[in-house]
Amino acid sequence: MAFLRLQDYYETIPQEHLETILEQSTGIVGDIDVLEASESKSITRAKEYLTSRYKVDLIFKPFKEFDLATSYSYGDRINYTADLWEASVYLDGELVIYNGIVYLRNAVTASYTAATLPTNATFFSNKGEAGIYYIAFPSEYDIDTIYATNDLFTFSHEIYKKNTQTYVADQLPLKARDTAYFARVRTTAYLTEKTVTGVYPTNSEWTFGDNRNQSMVECIVAMTINKIHSIINPRNIPALRRDNYSMSIEMLKEYQGGLVQVDLPDREIEGEQTGHAIRFGSNEPTNHSY
Repeated sequence: MAFLRLQDYYETIPQEHLETILEQSTGIVGDIDVLEASESKSITRAKEYLTSRYKVDLIFKPFKEFDLATSYSYGDRINYTADLWEASVYLDGELVIYNGIVYLRNAVTASYTAATLPTNATFFSNKGEAGIYYIAFPSEYDIDTIYATNDLFTFSHEIYKKNTQTYVADQLPLKARDTAYFARVRTTAYLTEKTVTGVYPTNSEWTFGDNRNQSMVECIVAMTINKIHSIINPRNIPALRRDNYSMSIEMLKEYQGGLVQVDLPDREIEGEQTGHAIRFGSNEPTNHSY
């Protein structure tokens, strides 16, 4: 799945306007998913600015599909949704949204009819509010806490685990002297530490809310809409869309140069986190004929 949802676009552009420009651009470039392709190119452009300083794969981590059989772990997010309810016949196990709530059709069939509302608890089960859910990271590191063996905590967007060595408070997990006490949990080991499967988002393992950086959401939305307009006519992009694009690029430059303090995961340099920019050149990133 993608980093953005359609709802993210609708906060910037009316749905009917987005559908219109998508239809126009598709007519020009052919039968492709213009929105998905344009979003992907916009993220690639943003990464060109951010990759020397931040962990861009974490920043732009896409949504995952929700499935009871899928195993989820720290940082995973889903866009929990379904088709809107209609006066149709729903089969056992089907999900449907009614008034913003996701309902599950159960196995009871006696007297069930197509017009039965999902609020009827005889035939449907309430499976929670539709929206974004994620698996929260462990609590942030507390310098005053004495961590026990196998305790987990988050420090600078990374998960750390206490080993068997005895220590006192004030030990920072990223100081050289503290590697004897803490070890970073690699993303490949997340499922070993926490596995969430077989439960709906109403389960306490899930957190309701959006764990994406909202500045990055707004940035990619603006860049993507501008890209779609450029497909239609690069010489006639609406001023609002050009301005939003330009502001997004300026914001990325500020993040790249460390001019703005932003809550994004810093790159790991030689095994240690750093809050300082590592610049590999300051030239304008190349526009690859987007």
